Amino acid sequence: VYWKAAWASAPDDLYAVGYPNSTYPIQRWNGTGWSTSSPGISTYMNGVWGSGKNNVFVVGNAAVVAKTTDSATTWTRITIPGATEDLNDVTGTGTTDLWVVGRSRAIYHSVDNGATWTRINSPVFGDLVSVWTSGPNDVWITNDQGTLLHTTDGGATFQIILFRSNSELKVWGLSKDDIYVLVNGGIQRTTDR
Repeated sequence: VYWKAAWASAPDDLYAVGYPNSTYPIQRWNGTGWSTSSPGISTYMNGVWGSGKNNVFVVGNAAVVAKTTDSATTWTRITIPGATEDLNDVTGTGTTDLWVVGRSRAIYHSVDNGATWTRINSPVFGDLVSVWTSGPNDVWITNDQGTLLHTTDGGATFQIILFRSNSELKVWGLSKDDIYVLVNGGIQRTTDR
């Protein structure tokens, strides 16, 4: 079993996605035990995020995006027009703002809970592997070649931050001024934007 991501809204509402098998790639902890579910397509899931217990999204290979509003009992597939690449991570703010990143420099943004999407081209090469946001316009993205991207204008422009690494980076934060980057098996933190 290879887990790629986890997200929780409460101690009795945890989701884990990855490669346990392609038929049931989503696991959910309800406080007493695990259950499996699927978005209705056999593929691997790579990212999970929710704005609350009843608004959870997963992304995966072959441009799969799915949403549950009933604690993983059922999943609704969401189509990103024109997307074909593997999607690696999803995050958002509130109940409507979503960011998805994936292979081939793919960045997708939705401001209406996944009903419509805008593609934003990454200014750097490589596959994009993680995304974190503190607000609709303040977004941090990493790739598989040691680059951290930061935008404060919703993707119109990006600041490029290079690490001395050709490895895959992961990003996460506690607030817009408290960002963590996993690089080369260590964690780097910035509190100064």
